[in-house]
Amino acid sequence: MHKRLIVLLVALLLVTPVAALVYWRVQIRHLESVALQDLDSIGHLQSEQIEHWMQERHGDARALQNSRTLSQDASRVVAHRETATDGDRLRDRFDSVRASYDYVGLLLTSPDGRVLLHTGADTMVSPELAQAISEAMATGDVRHT
Repeated sequence: MHKRLIVLLVALLLVTPVAALVYWRVQIRHLESVALQDLDSIGHLQSEQIEHWMQERHGDARALQNSRTLSQDASRVVAHRETATDGDRLRDRFDSVRASYDYVGLLLTSPDGRVLLHTGADTMVSPELAQAISEAMATGDVRHT
């Protein structure tokens, strides 16, 4: 009788840690799965926020593009027929947009990519920007860099 009791106790002592280990592994897998799903959801939400932000900036650029006063002032600057007021109005408008959206800089370029007016720190036309200017001139659409 004592042998059976001892064997039963030993069996219970061995089964309990094994059961605990199995339970622990199942829980770890479940928690990892939940964590990955959470990270996937967060990544999806962040990508949607970025997409919405880009759509808003595209709309802002369209509004600037469709502004009659801005267009007239910019056309005079491009044609080198601007008055001091035209340049000042453009620079003020650029400064306002740059400050509102925390842009590094804004440029007004000629169709061939020469900088005619700028505000902010970035006054260089990178190859990427030159390509975007070329595409915008060809399509008449807003481009982002």
